[in-house]
Amino acid sequence: MENFVMKTKKTIKKIAAIGSGVLMAATPALAVDLGDYPAPFVQAGQLNGLLVLGADGKADDLVGSIEVAGTLAQVAGGGPGGISVSGGASEEVTLGDALADFFTTTLDDTDIDTLFDGKIDFADEELDTHEEIRLGAASPSLETSSTSDDDYGSDPVIEVTGAGSIGYFYVFDDVVDWDDDPTDVSDTDPLSIDFLGNALEITDVDDADTITAQVGEEVYMKVGDTVTIEGSTVQLVDVSSGDAETVIVSVDGTQEIVTGTEKVDGLRVRVKERFVSDVQSERAAVLVIGTDAVKTYDSGDEYTIPCGEPATSDCDEDDPDWEWVIDMDEVTGGGAPDEIGIESDFTWNSVNKPVIHNGERIVLPEGNVFLSFDSLVVNNFQQFEIFFEESVDLSDAGGDAAVATSEDVITIRGPDEDSLGVDTDDDGDMDIETDTLYLWVDVSDDAVELLYIDDDNDVAFVLADSDETNTLEAEDTVAEDPIEFYFIYGDTEMRAALFDSDEVDGGGAADGNVDPILGINVDEGDDSLGDLGDDDGDLYIDTDLVSEDIDAVGNAFVGFNTAEQADAADALFGDYDDTPTEIGERDNPVLFVYGVYTGVPEDDTENDEFNLWVPEDLQEANIVIGTSGTSVVSGAGGVSVAGVQLSRLDTEVSNPAAQNVILVGGTAVNRLTASALGVDYPTVGAAAGTALSIGPDQATLKLIENAFGGTNVALIVAGWEGPDTRAAASVLKDFGSYRAQLDGKMQVTVTGPAGAVQISSPQVSA
Repeated sequence: MENFVMKTKKTIKKIAAIGSGVLMAATPALAVDLGDYPAPFVQAGQLNGLLVLGADGKADDLVGSIEVAGTLAQVAGGGPGGISVSGGASEEVTLGDALADFFTTTLDDTDIDTLFDGKIDFADEELDTHEEIRLGAASPSLETSSTSDDDYGSDPVIEVTGAGSIGYFYVFDDVVDWDDDPTDVSDTDPLSIDFLGNALEITDVDDADTITAQVGEEVYMKVGDTVTIEGSTVQLVDVSSGDAETVIVSVDGTQEIVTGTEKVDGLRVRVKERFVSDVQSERAAVLVIGTDAVKTYDSGDEYTIPCGEPATSDCDEDDPDWEWVIDMDEVTGGGAPDEIGIESDFTWNSVNKPVIHNGERIVLPEGNVFLSFDSLVVNNFQQFEIFFEESVDLSDAGGDAAVATSEDVITIRGPDEDSLGVDTDDDGDMDIETDTLYLWVDVSDDAVELLYIDDDNDVAFVLADSDETNTLEAEDTVAEDPIEFYFIYGDTEMRAALFDSDEVDGGGAADGNVDPILGINVDEGDDSLGDLGDDDGDLYIDTDLVSEDIDAVGNAFVGFNTAEQADAADALFGDYDDTPTEIGERDNPVLFVYGVYTGVPEDDTENDEFNLWVPEDLQEANIVIGTSGTSVVSGAGGVSVAGVQLSRLDTEVSNPAAQNVILVGGTAVNRLTASALGVDYPTVGAAAGTALSIGPDQATLKLIENAFGGTNVALIVAGWEGPDTRAAASVLKDFGSYRAQLDGKMQVTVTGPAGAVQISSPQVSA
């Protein structure tokens, strides 16, 4: 028997219109698993596959295929940032910042339209109420290994630091005297509110910060339906057609007539609403069911179910992650409205605590409210190398300088011919673009020179101000005439400059010595030359010369700060003129707030090299806050799907191996499903279940590589019966919510009605 569960929240479901046209050419299948969905069916923002519905399929198969098609269309046609959200709030948050800077500290139904805002009936009155989700001003925040824990490496995470960083509140907008008629709360006349998606039955408001209440589950049931509550099986036997709010309920075989609220075999059952009919099978009711216990809660007490998802390792009744916040004292008005809520009481700020990584979420107790790190906005990076190189032939450069065929230099190398740039006249345009730059000590000119490989693959000097070489001399300050160039990728132009560490603040003396520091503006800010070395967003690589005396005979680069071995001071981050953070010996990559990240510094600097991965634009994270009614679709974005053939019947596909295919329906209704599994069509009953590795009331998602003898993949979406197939399709419709359960698997079993499914690994008998 089906288990109907109703959450009294507004849910919004959008199904994208699918046009018809020509199917895009398929590309060879990648090594993927279910956790990669919608890949390979969407690649680089383009639809790359075909949805195939069995010609003999039923209505549930059709509905399921429409939901899958709608999601694929949204993914391929999503807007900037790559996600589409309905029923929730989403923002693109930059690294190192608090989430409240982009959302707000208080979110209500104007931000998240699946939060409630309206009137509730109580004691013959209507009370204005609403729900809120609250964030701390400084936490939660999006942190990195350069702003927080070193061990985060190249992964940004959401940290939650301190009590009250996240909270859910039910707010009473009307001023109410809870102890006075007609709004006197009692056991026989409880105040029932939908709290975190479940029913909270308040039987007494004891004082300003204390309530007596029962937490129950609100369920919609037809006559004959069963649900499992607190481990007990509850069945709705019948619904009275009289005036009284009366039903007949069975709990673990104990049958009772319930009018209003009654205790039935250890459970407390309240009749909230009835749906009567002359036909018994059409009768239904909304019941609130929970443990018989009615408890008193004080503000600051542990919440009834103290552990959300994830949870601290020691979370239990004595040390909960969440606690009650109760403020019910505004009888006379004039202050903040009365409210009942819960808020976080934990600190997650290191890699050994449950910080939230990309693709993960914080789920508040009861599972109705979440905060999700959905995805990163920028996923394209290019690698740049900075390294000490011996015996480089620079003789092509010619000129007055004594450039030899074997010089020891610092080399900067990009991935392509226009990935490094030099603006020789400071007009904002790159007058020189190349893939290789050299820093070389010119003893004859008492300076460090900048050279590059030109379009003819020859080495040439960089010219500055039309007639001078781009040099670093002992008397140059960081604000005046440093060697300057740019790392370029996409919309990123990341400035770098070689300057004398003694002259970072312009106060040093022209003593003939120079200690060249390569400063890189890894936050890609608009610092002036004078700010480089005096800014918290800069990376520094400390190079090493034979002698700091710039005109010393035989002077040349010999490596980084400590040549040929890793040293903490080989690379630094922060304000060089103050106390920068030494990172040269870190054993994890370092991620900076623009989105630039390093290789493992300890490994790199030991070899006198430093690797940087530069994003094509400012890195941001797609953060979503919502409820169980929120739909999130992730994808590449920015591509129209109009005119693309997305779906066909199995009888219309002549060569299924020619493209990736999603096969909706089992071996009894879809010819290609049977073919992909190697059984005859139609295969029905137990034989179909064996082919799909499922049993009654189950469905499967099964990914088959090299399907039909080709190089593409087939994804089977099939159930024991039509409603089961529809439940499996609902997982693909909201795949982001199930990513953790799908990751690394080629097949999963799906149980439960659409929208309330559970996923498990298939159990296959020998």
